[in-house]
Amino acid sequence: MRTASMERMLDEPGGFPSVPSVRGHHRMSRVSEILQAAGARIVKVAGRLTKHDSSVAVGMSKILAENVESTAGSDAVAASAVARAETGAQAGASALASRSNHLIEELASQLHEVWRSPRLLEDGTYEPRPKQVRNDPAWVLAHGTDQVDIANTAYRDLPLDYKLENQESAKVAMPLVIGEVTSGRDPGRSDFIEDASRRVHDAWLDRNREWAPPEQDLAYSELSEPEKEKDRVVVRAAVKLVRDQPSE
Repeated sequence: MRTASMERMLDEPGGFPSVPSVRGHHRMSRVSEILQAAGARIVKVAGRLTKHDSSVAVGMSKILAENVESTAGSDAVAASAVARAETGAQAGASALASRSNHLIEELASQLHEVWRSPRLLEDGTYEPRPKQVRNDPAWVLAHGTDQVDIANTAYRDLPLDYKLENQESAKVAMPLVIGEVTSGRDPGRSDFIEDASRRVHDAWLDRNREWAPPEQDLAYSELSEPEKEKDRVVVRAAVKLVRDQPSE
């Protein structure tokens, strides 16, 4: 669907320039090839970005195709248009990668909410889950206790001990999802979800094998469906978080 912003891009300086009409079937065929190639390249590059960015680029390519019969231009004009589109798309992909650390921390926070949501009570609090703080002396000093109810504590206020597992899982899942997006592939594919979930589980097992219960001390392929789903939740949350990022 053509949007007002797309139309403006065609008309404004720095957008896709209009080109004068020319005569001759051979010339028009060459222009058609240039513009169609431009559209294809725009879509390919935009595939590295979020769903919204991609849809905008697809719209741009359609506008180019619609103007093939009524407009013409030189190779230089078409190449310039493609270069501007590619530069914008690559900048968006780079920006996504540069936000990696922020996205990892945001994902860790969301995973804490996913974990405690089934414990929500009618009064708005959560079924308590008291834990001892062992590895965050600064938190103990600030709170005057080495006890924390992790279910009734927001992620940002947790001691380091109880942020760690969510952070480590996020550090595995988020780079995989970002890599998939910047390579122009859909991270929502079932085969990607399964492969990334396997990697999340393998990394968790490497960290926790010494105490892992028997039902979790297994290769991913041997896990029960409920156990596999715990890893899929991490990957799906990462996919959603990346897709929800605002367009550049």
